[in-house]
Amino acid sequence: MARSFTLSAASPLNDEQRRLLPEDVAVQHLVGTADEIRNSALVLLAEGDVARRLAAVSLDIALADENDRVAFVSAVVQDMRHASAAFRGAGGGERKMYRVHRAVYPRLPGT
Repeated sequence: MARSFTLSAASPLNDEQRRLLPEDVAVQHLVGTADEIRNSALVLLAEGDVARRLAAVSLDIALADENDRVAFVSAVVQDMRHASAAFRGAGGGERKMYRVHRAVYPRLPGT
């Protein structure tokens, strides 16, 4: 299956990054998610009254090793499924869709 990947102008790449990115699907997804969040935030900003329609949360967590990382990601996915279960397929009137992104990646020095 052919895959294509597009980055916004907000994500300039040097030649080395441009060469490496097609080889790493997880990083492609992270960069694409960042672009999507940025683009959506700018649209919401233009519409005004943003505070009543969105929540942004960040968390830094220390994980000892790869086993901890895998266990943490699994717990995050399970939590997301559990939290959304009551709202999936619920009927009754018009419903507005909301998007939830969660990304788990190493915190880099200086960020």
